[in-house]
Amino acid sequence: MGVATTNLASRSAARRINAFRAFLNDPERGALPTLFAGTQEYPKVSTPSRAARRTETALRLWEATAKLTGVTA
Repeated sequence: MGVATTNLASRSAARRINAFRAFLNDPERGALPTLFAGTQEYPKVSTPSRAARRTETALRLWEATAKLTGVTA
């Protein structure tokens, strides 16, 4: 899991990530988690905890995320 070194963000503000190139995966290794998840014969699916299913918790998370990112509904 993590970030792979590709040229997808080379023309955006995200290009600053290249300063950390030594810590990033190459494209082949960066694709492995997605390939692994997509090719598993029997993916493990678990039930979210009771805390994760609380509507009020989800609403607080949504509101905090919207505030931090400037996104409005």
